[in-house]
Amino acid sequence: MIRRSQSVSSLAIALDRAADQPLYRQVYRQLREIILAGRLPTGALLPSSRTLTRELGISRTTLELAYDQLYADGYIQGRVGSGTYVASGPFPSPQAPAAERRRHGRGPFRTSDLARRFGQEVIPRDRYLRAFRPGLPETSLFPFSVWHRLVSKFWKNPPDGLLYSMPPAGYEPLRAAIAEYARSARGVMCTTDRVIITASTQNATQLIAKTLVCRGDEVWVEEPGYPNARYPLIDVGAKLISVPVDAQGLSVSLGRQKAKNARLAMVTPSRQYPLGTTMDLSRRLELLEWARGASAWIVEDDYDAEYRYAGPPVSALQGLDRHGCVIYVGTFSKLMFRTLRIGYVIVPDGIIESFLRVRAALDGQLSVALQPALAEFIESGQFAKHIRRMRPLYAERQELLLNEIERQLADHLQAEPDVAGMHIVAKLRSNRRTDVRLSDLAYEAGISAPALSAYYRGKPRQQALLLGYAGLRPHEITHGMSILRRQLVR
Repeated sequence: MIRRSQSVSSLAIALDRAADQPLYRQVYRQLREIILAGRLPTGALLPSSRTLTRELGISRTTLELAYDQLYADGYIQGRVGSGTYVASGPFPSPQAPAAERRRHGRGPFRTSDLARRFGQEVIPRDRYLRAFRPGLPETSLFPFSVWHRLVSKFWKNPPDGLLYSMPPAGYEPLRAAIAEYARSARGVMCTTDRVIITASTQNATQLIAKTLVCRGDEVWVEEPGYPNARYPLIDVGAKLISVPVDAQGLSVSLGRQKAKNARLAMVTPSRQYPLGTTMDLSRRLELLEWARGASAWIVEDDYDAEYRYAGPPVSALQGLDRHGCVIYVGTFSKLMFRTLRIGYVIVPDGIIESFLRVRAALDGQLSVALQPALAEFIESGQFAKHIRRMRPLYAERQELLLNEIERQLADHLQAEPDVAGMHIVAKLRSNRRTDVRLSDLAYEAGISAPALSAYYRGKPRQQALLLGYAGLRPHEITHGMSILRRQLVR
């Protein structure tokens, strides 16, 4: 019996040469879908290689790669001197549309309660936008030539032991460099053995939550506050207690009223996120006294305190701690570049072993790839030099942003100079639209302007937009503001 091969036109294979996916993968994927859909039944003869390559405008090598993958996955088989045929199967049925799956009962996937509680807002929709994304550092002026030299220098001849394993706390020279930097620049009381390297502030919070918080424990969180600091607490089943923030920082008295015996308090005292206020000394001492009396922990997130434009940076809360209550968290991502993914946590003496056991059990160890280079970057003074260089630059960009708000949007936004940080809070002058709606309009126009309302767990007390400026060139600030203006005035 002579089988007639399927024609190329009836297969309806369409290739996109501008796509990121290689041509052979496109051919493979489309032929596989044709087979799964039954348009090529079991035993059907495929068009000859010469016909396919000519009609599709591809090379023989491209087609062979596609056929090799189809052979390997069991979709086709060859017969010597006869051609290439659809294999005998069985093949999985094509997935039914989502609507049809819902009509016939539960779909094939079931997510956890945790996944449903997090919702869609956990993944920032504006991660690829620049203006005016908060927390985006300037990278074009980062000393990458120095960084490249340090990375290459170490990995040209790395020590054998480092290629096999690393202590759970991380690369010791980096921990020593961080301890020295934290003591001198932030007034933190610590030694090398109290420093644990993490992948980020959020990773540090995960480690803290899994080490210290039990299901049902009450935890103070700032209102408004940074959502990513809450997720690890939700993960361990903590009961979040929203404590308002005023001009002096987190209101300890209201925290006592709501949950005086809370297990832990999450705070950003040097520069509250997102409002930008600094916790004053009396409030800091009050918070420390509460923690001592309640046998509670304080987690101090010191995310961008280095960028202060009037006077020296405010010292860390941890430096005032005389009872071992404060766990200090820092990051390099906002100070160098976001994808560096190196942070750290400094823990009191009595709980370091517990932290290391949890780290070893759950995380194992972090990648060592960039830790040696960062250690030397700090020890050589390059890190401090970079921070000093960025401070006046960021101050200039903040001033430009404020001037552009005054020039283009004075009737719509009110913003005051901030002595520190990488973003400002621009309050709405009109209630014609909510900050959430304005943020949505900005996003549609290609601008990141998060709504302050999104940082509240309860009813928002303010309507404002968060506008980052640190990583934006002057022309990006001016152009971005003109785009934002069109959205606000329409």
